[in-house]
Amino acid sequence: MVRREVSVWRDGDTWLVAARSPFESGVYFEDGWLQQIEGAAPDPAVLGAAVRAGLEHSTSRGRLPFSVRTAWKEMGLPAQALGYGTRHALERAGVLLVEVTLKQEQLRVTPMRNEGAGRGYAGDHAAPATVVERCGLDSESDAGLFVSPADASVTDNSVGTVVAQAMATSADLTGS
Repeated sequence: MVRREVSVWRDGDTWLVAARSPFESGVYFEDGWLQQIEGAAPDPAVLGAAVRAGLEHSTSRGRLPFSVRTAWKEMGLPAQALGYGTRHALERAGVLLVEVTLKQEQLRVTPMRNEGAGRGYAGDHAAPATVVERCGLDSESDAGLFVSPADASVTDNSVGTVVAQAMATSADLTGS
């Protein structure tokens, strides 16, 4: 199973979910799929559904369809969507970040510490990721994220709640 990734950004009352897709080099880039949600505390089901949709979109894209120089510019897509010109400006402004990955039936939600422009974002051993085992995507039945066996489901609501909690941890790590 290919690892799937989503970045969830928060700038004030604006939340931005951005799918990240791998290319043959193994590098993940925001691939242009973005979903914006407004509200200091968005509905967990809406946030969870956006994360699921981003994970469904995040798939292998093959060869980089653009130059490395263009690829670095593409990394600025969340910054542009949030009204910042560059990723450095986004970092300097203290925008918060949570990384969500799905690999080998393991959903991992990691709060990131914003270390400022030029240093970027980093995970923190004091704030470990929340992990849900035996989890996957079930787009066939539109059930969203699930945990095996089927009767122990992970709902969009619970995923949104975990992401919101991780975002609060990211704010604590960053000092926002």
